[in-house]
Amino acid sequence: MIWRVLRRSGRNTTPPWPRPSPRRLSPAGPPELEAGATFRNPDSGESMPEQNPAASPLKPVAYAGSFGTVPASGFLGTEEAFAKTGRNTGNLAFHAALAGCIAEPCIAVGFRFDPATIRETYRAICIPAANFLYSRFDFSDLAGRLEKAGLPVVIAGLGAQAGRSVEEVKLKPGTERLLRVLAEHCRTIAVRGDFTAQVLEHYGVTNYEVLGCPSNFLNPDPGLGQGIAQRLAGPMERWAFVPTFYDRLANFEMRLFRRISPMVEEIICQEPLAAVALARGDRDEALEAWFDGPGFQKYVPKPDRTAFRHRLRSYFGVEPWIEAYRRLDVVVGTRIHGVNLGWQSGRPALIFPHDLRTRELAEIMGLPVMATTDAGRETIAKDIVDTIGPYAERFDAVRASLATRFGAMLERAGLTPSERLKRIAAGPV
Repeated sequence: MIWRVLRRSGRNTTPPWPRPSPRRLSPAGPPELEAGATFRNPDSGESMPEQNPAASPLKPVAYAGSFGTVPASGFLGTEEAFAKTGRNTGNLAFHAALAGCIAEPCIAVGFRFDPATIRETYRAICIPAANFLYSRFDFSDLAGRLEKAGLPVVIAGLGAQAGRSVEEVKLKPGTERLLRVLAEHCRTIAVRGDFTAQVLEHYGVTNYEVLGCPSNFLNPDPGLGQGIAQRLAGPMERWAFVPTFYDRLANFEMRLFRRISPMVEEIICQEPLAAVALARGDRDEALEAWFDGPGFQKYVPKPDRTAFRHRLRSYFGVEPWIEAYRRLDVVVGTRIHGVNLGWQSGRPALIFPHDLRTRELAEIMGLPVMATTDAGRETIAKDIVDTIGPYAERFDAVRASLATRFGAMLERAGLTPSERLKRIAAGPV
């Protein structure tokens, strides 16, 4: 298994903050966690014993994230399960990955932790981040709690959200304060790419390093790219499509979908809630109205909607998501985490970057990309497969370098890189 999650007996498992509003616009925020859930890195072959963290000779890490799954999701209503992902199932990818990069045990504490308890019980605070640096977000509460806790902080995958330029990122005072706190309490702030680095420079923060997303280190095989390159010689018949369902991308996503539709077996729904609900089999008139709302699905003719709906899929755990991808041949789309999970499953995958946040991640991690303007070509399916090959051949060296630097970042923070991360850093044999 990629991870093992255990619930600490006797602990209150009530989510540590209110359910996020359904009007949340981005995948950046924290999911609803079960406080006290414990992750023990599987590289050690051991499970985490039930103990008082404060009584341990070596204090554990306070983990402000989930461990890549929504426990008992099959017994939850869709809205509740969706809220526990942070209102985007793609968040599960980097939440699972960062915990797996750290050898020390991690205990979920949520974002609304008590600073005094954290300071007494834990050795450091670890935050799996996304596009926190967005003009509409206010992280003043988290900034205050981190400041009061006074512990070393490790944050990875920090990104900025904008369409075309740094000037679009105008942070609220609370989020700017978070940047100052991170600059003070992190030895190194691990950011997604060069665009986010420019945003930090703009705000006077210089102790950062461009390391991509920790989801790059989910698959422990140091020869991952080599294996993908070899698969390209076989049939490329069964595809997954990972769209955003953003209305501004509706024309592009529909053009691409029409070209690859004969091969598409799964349409992956990370958000919005209505798409996820339909993918899970929920049925009511309000959900059916989604077909007439924003997104490329509005172009699906009414007689074809039932067949379209039958291809919708949504996953509430990284392991079942990757397992589903393994039965397919190609994963392509506009969502970076949904596509990257295809790559991490050992399958050829390609991203169409549609903004700076997706482009910077794909570029730093060496993932295959194509321009959105190419989507209408009659040969697009063949072109996608042809494009992936050169990326796969050089991927392993790129990832090994990133893993080496990521491990060094953890060591500077006083943490131990996991055996998985060390194996990736060693590169293919």
